[in-house]
Amino acid sequence: MTTPQVAPNAANLLLGRGALYFDRFVAGTMTKQGEAHLGNVTKLEITTTDEVKEKYSSMVSTSALLKSVNVKRTVEVKLTADEFSLANMALALMGSESTLSQAASTATTETITTSAKLGRWYPLAKRNVSVVVITGKVEGTDFSVDATTGRVYLIPTGSIIEGSTVTVASYSYGTIDYKSIVGANANVIEGYLRFIGDPATGPLFELEVWKVQATPDGAFGLITEDYGNFSLTLKVLDDSANHESEPYYRLLART
Repeated sequence: MTTPQVAPNAANLLLGRGALYFDRFVAGTMTKQGEAHLGNVTKLEITTTDEVKEKYSSMVSTSALLKSVNVKRTVEVKLTADEFSLANMALALMGSESTLSQAASTATTETITTSAKLGRWYPLAKRNVSVVVITGKVEGTDFSVDATTGRVYLIPTGSIIEGSTVTVASYSYGTIDYKSIVGANANVIEGYLRFIGDPATGPLFELEVWKVQATPDGAFGLITEDYGNFSLTLKVLDDSANHESEPYYRLLART
């Protein structure tokens, strides 16, 4: 009797692509704030790991397996992304989005060092500065200014004395409103995850994960030899309270 041959179905071969969205909960709640597109994601994987307790017989030399029980299940989603939006950076740095603002005005009599080291930069209290005045000193000869960051450089060949106190007599500063990340200030980041597939070939899946806890996975490179990226591990949390029959996630086959 010959075994029937079943031809492989090429339509089931998957070369995955798609869009990933994350809705970060308000801290300490499950209140959604809207699904943010994570941009270009180069890897998205789900891993299910079971911890099994096994009992073997001690009555025979072969120690036959008597019982195997699954005592713990861990579900994780791992992703790698390469778009450095503020929302993405806040996730990768366990931080939060913020702003750095200042209103235009002038400052007077600001000491930047009490023991000057020539060839060093010293920050002013404000950014976006102009018309920096150090009494008796000449900009470009004795000191220079990084106007954007608000720093003063003490030129080694100038007349400022090593070890002296340097006081800026006055300067002006303009209005700024920079977006920023407050790094590492989030104890826990939780949210909802949605993936909408658009595969190069194969079935189209949509994934909804009701509740995940995000943690960075690896370094966040600001200087790299290639395009930068970052990775996250998302632990899938039980949400039986809201999804009794599917407490972890739902994978929809849309084709």
